[in-house]
Amino acid sequence: MLSTDYRDTATDSPEDRAAKAFQAAVKFHSSLYKKGSADLEIAIANALGQNILREEIGYFEDPLNAAQPYKFDSRTRDRLAAHTRQDVAALYGLVTSLTRSTINLRRQVVFLWWGAIMIAATNISLLVFIALAE
Repeated sequence: MLSTDYRDTATDSPEDRAAKAFQAAVKFHSSLYKKGSADLEIAIANALGQNILREEIGYFEDPLNAAQPYKFDSRTRDRLAAHTRQDVAALYGLVTSLTRSTINLRRQVVFLWWGAIMIAATNISLLVFIALAE
């Protein structure tokens, strides 16, 4: 995605480097996608997820002390496992909510469709009645 290495800013804390990297990612994606578009929202959400993961594995730490991929100490591994479970639980709640919303929206569309048919049928009946009355 972005080629900038934010670990080389020695005076910033890891949190500051992570925040700067995320801000740069948002700016980058905002230049690619239309403001308010679903594509932009998805790209920003993905960038946030990548940023959080990188922060948790030590990407923004001192490069000499940063964890190597797939070579985590037990504390880092436990933290990642716990956060993964939290993410799955949050996603389960989100998917459940979206499913409910989709079902409710589908019901509303069906209701509106039948309402439109009834209005059209009433108008046609009224026009036929007026035409026959003349």
